[in-house]
Amino acid sequence: MLIISRLSVILAVIAGMAVSSISFSGAALAAGPARTGTFKTWPAAQKAAGFKLLKPTSTFGLRRQGGINVMRCQSPTKLDVNVSYAHAKANMFWDQTTVKFRCGDIGEATFLGRYRVDGVWARLLGACGVMSAPPCSSRKLYPLDLLWAKHGVSYLLISEGVRRATIVGFARGLRPVR
Repeated sequence: MLIISRLSVILAVIAGMAVSSISFSGAALAAGPARTGTFKTWPAAQKAAGFKLLKPTSTFGLRRQGGINVMRCQSPTKLDVNVSYAHAKANMFWDQTTVKFRCGDIGEATFLGRYRVDGVWARLLGACGVMSAPPCSSRKLYPLDLLWAKHGVSYLLISEGVRRATIVGFARGLRPVR
């Protein structure tokens, strides 16, 4: 079993990171301008994050909810970039970070397979077959997580209410921000 989450738990972890990043603001201001915040455009978020970001080319009918968040993760120098997409009962949480280990302990999941994304293997995990969740062979939609890393950047897609093909298609449609 691997450690992974439901979207609501992730959002609580992210909110906690945002609150904890406020405590670092004094140190960040002393070292230079704060690079955290919410941005309207991908180029602005990439400039603030200080590393190459990937943005979706197709969101499969999901709309971005709010801005692109850049926040501290585990230390004043490590940043995490995330954004949420949603429509009706479906949602997707897209996260990118240069932290070696993902921020937060986020639950249990079952390995469902691996897919090629951006030239590397990604692991698809699902909240199925554990506790009261439906079996992994079920046609019911259950939370899915897709994780991969490339060139020191760790990527995570969390979804609820979408099929496996949709989360993999979303990931395969990601392109570098220019």
